[in-house]
This record gives sequence, C-alpha cells and structure tokens, in this order.
Amino acid sequence: MAEYILVFDKDGVIVDSEELKIQSIEKIFADVNPAEFELIKIYNRANRGLFRKSKIQYILSHILKENHIAEKVDKMLIQCRDMVYEVMGTAQMIPGVEAFIKNAPQKKYVSSAAPQEEVIDNLKQFGIYDQFEGIYGHPNSDKAAILRNLSQKNDLPVFFFGDTLLDMEEAEKAEVNFIGIETAPGTFNGLNVDKVKDFRAIDEIQKFIDNRLNM
Repeated sequence: MAEYILVFDKDGVIVDSEELKIQSIEKIFADVNPAEFELIKIYNRANRGLFRKSKIQYILSHILKENHIAEKVDKMLIQCRDMVYEVMGTAQMIPGVEAFIKNAPQKKYVSSAAPQEEVIDNLKQFGIYDQFEGIYGHPNSDKAAILRNLSQKNDLPVFFFGDTLLDMEEAEKAEVNFIGIETAPGTFNGLNVDKVKDFRAIDEIQKFIDNRLNM
C-alpha cells in the first residue's frame, strides 16, 4: 500500500457549510444601501475561504469607507460566530466524505480557516473527530505552513482537499498535491487542477492520487 497523507479543509470539503457561512457575512451587513450590499456580496463570494475577520475588515474599510473599525469588527465577529453556531446544526456532510475518511488507512488531518473550537465541535458533531491525527484551525491556520510541515515531518507526499482557489494557492505554496472539491460549480473552471464534485467519485480521486504518486 502506498504511503501518503490526506489533509482536508472543513467547510465545503467535509461539511456542506460554505454557503451558510457566506450568508452569515452578508446578513450582518443587510442594512446597508443596495448598491453597497451588492459590492459586499461580490467581494464576499469572490473570496471564499478567507478569514471572516479579514473579510469584515475589508468591507468596513474599503467598501463602506469607515474609520476606527476595530471595535465594530470585534462585535461583528461575535454576531457572525453566533449565526454560524445556530445554523451549523442544519448542515450536512459532503456526500461520500464520511465513508472516504473512515475507510482511508492513511494518516489524516484537518486544516481550516475556521476557529479551532468550531472545527473540533463540527467534527465531533458528525462523529469523525477521532479519525484525525491532527486538527488545525484559527489562529493556527496558516495552511501552506501546515501542509509543508506535514510533508517534511513525515517525509511523505501530501494530498490536500480544498474547495476554493485560496486552498489551491496554499497547496501550491507548500508544494503539495491538491484535489479540488467543487461544491460551488465552476470554481476551478479553466484551471489545470484535479477536481471532483464530491467524495462519491472515489475511483476518480484514487486515480488522481495514483497518477501523482507515479509521476
């Protein structure tokens, strides 16, 4: 059996929650004027996977042109966190991912931009917390550094499953393999990237892995 390491983003890869989180950002800005709100939606959806704090800071300072935003950012982060916890109970796992994780004998890790506590709670909610050797979330969420460290420490190929262009870029920076989970149709259009809709395409995923290992 070939040895390698599997690393998973959480939102949009393990849990079908990316859209819920995107909507939570938009809800906290729902009272701005329609033109500004449209700009917020465009920015928010073009930057899937970015830290919530970074998004809120950008929206307040660059779209709404507000000054002295630190206190407001903290307040909005709490609002956002509370919304996410409220809706996460309705979220489902990405099709096929539970079986894929439980059946894969390789070492497995999670690397997410979401808060560490939230990541752990979600994995426990779905009964897969004990499947992972390590779980990384904000503030320990430098994906490129984590991926690079896992590859070097174990001296094994790493395959990172992500659902955003930012995930792909982090894998490239770390010089590890990337497999796109295209829960948002068209995310990787026009790019030379191995991708599947979800983990029910297990044969295709394995083919991607085998091809990379044989290069």
